[in-house]
Amino acid sequence: MGYAAFRDWAGSDPAAGSYPARVEILFTTLLVIAAVAILWFTFYVVYRLYADQR
Repeated sequence: MGYAAFRDWAGSDPAAGSYPARVEILFTTLLVIAAVAILWFTFYVVYRLYADQR
């Protein structure tokens, strides 16, 4: 794949230092999902530890 073909496929100039909007949205969404899952698991563990003491 040549440089021009990659630039057309990626949607921007790779030397410009920025990602296409779709890639940025994808990874931002994955980051938010991971953060929500971590927070849910943290609160669940704390809840279970507290509930088991009662």
